[in-house]
Amino acid sequence: MGWFFLRSLATAAIFVAATAASAETTVEFYKTHNSIRMIIGAGVGGGNDTYARVFARYWRKHIPGTPNIVSQNRPGAGSIIALNFLYNKAPQDGSYIGVVNRSILTYPLMGGQGYQFDINKVQWLGSLNRETSLVIANASVPVKTARDLQTRGLLIGGTASANDSVRQAVLLNNVIGTKFRIVAGYPSGEAIDLAMKRGEVEGRGSIPWTTLRATETEWLRDKKVTILMQFGLARHPDLPDIPLALDLATTDEQKQILELHAAKMEMGRPFLAPPKIPADRLADLRKSFMATFDDKAYRAEAAKMKLDLSPMSGEAMQAALVKIYATPKAIVQKAKDAYNADVKLEMAKIEVESFSGALAGVKKKGSRIVIRTGGKDTTLRVSGSHTKVTIAGKAAKRGALKAGMSCSVKFAADRASAVDCK
Repeated sequence: MGWFFLRSLATAAIFVAATAASAETTVEFYKTHNSIRMIIGAGVGGGNDTYARVFARYWRKHIPGTPNIVSQNRPGAGSIIALNFLYNKAPQDGSYIGVVNRSILTYPLMGGQGYQFDINKVQWLGSLNRETSLVIANASVPVKTARDLQTRGLLIGGTASANDSVRQAVLLNNVIGTKFRIVAGYPSGEAIDLAMKRGEVEGRGSIPWTTLRATETEWLRDKKVTILMQFGLARHPDLPDIPLALDLATTDEQKQILELHAAKMEMGRPFLAPPKIPADRLADLRKSFMATFDDKAYRAEAAKMKLDLSPMSGEAMQAALVKIYATPKAIVQKAKDAYNADVKLEMAKIEVESFSGALAGVKKKGSRIVIRTGGKDTTLRVSGSHTKVTIAGKAAKRGALKAGMSCSVKFAADRASAVDCK
């Protein structure tokens, strides 16, 4: 039996299986498969991860067949790794869906590299909220207004050079004349927050309002930071007196460039399905996605966790992205040039530090520990695969960590490399 014949048989089998899957109703399919794999293109514990996991617990009840939704984090390259996988390698039958970073929505338009997808052939399921990005500064810094960013400027922290934490500042420098200076190389937004607390940087050029409100409540309560500017198409209802970056535009061209970049903020937490998912299954997922926002239990938990809910349907997302990608080429080119312009970056000096003492707290099933140094609490990430955890000399899971344990901890920025407890 020849290789070509065997390959033909395999291809035919895949075709038959795919045809059978598409012939099933959504209820039949999910009763048989029983689960959906949700690929999250971000790390554990961040904003996208938190929003997605909370939503999934309630969404499943509204999907015909009530499948379990199993979360799997696949971070890296601003969600490019996750979306490349979902678009090209994942099953296209509805057993895999994804959650990606909003920055990926315009990444191809801005001349990005390494992507293997057509953004308008992705089947968008919807977005959980409209996001508003903020520029903030430590209250001790003599920068109190958006106009001060154009005169005195601000030293901000960033992650990767291609990330919005850096690129949004570069864009604003080149379009409306802000004077951000950037220290890049921090491993996460939480690490930048820690650098702000230590005085290594003066602020952040991009932090979602929902993240600031949920993770740094003390900053807001005690007025430890100044909110200088919003980035989006409209002011957030919570922040009616904080100017938009658009308010500083002085020409129509500047406004068009900023609007192109801000448009993705309307789709703050995007969910998707692979491009060839059966049409009826896509329609049912989209319908159930929006129905979940009428679930009183979901809305109550979201309110308790301070998660903003301002959903956009999959159909509306699809239409919005078609419009974005139809922007005149001349404006796209200028927006691309402003966003991708060369910039002089300082690199963060992240040193390995040590701590010995009692854990002040343990959060999120051991994925976060709190240590107290110099009278201040510092929250550290504990990775399930990259942090060595030992208790009484024996290897242990991070979930076994408890507040009050006497531990020696090695960490860099906000990430623990070793936690050794008695």
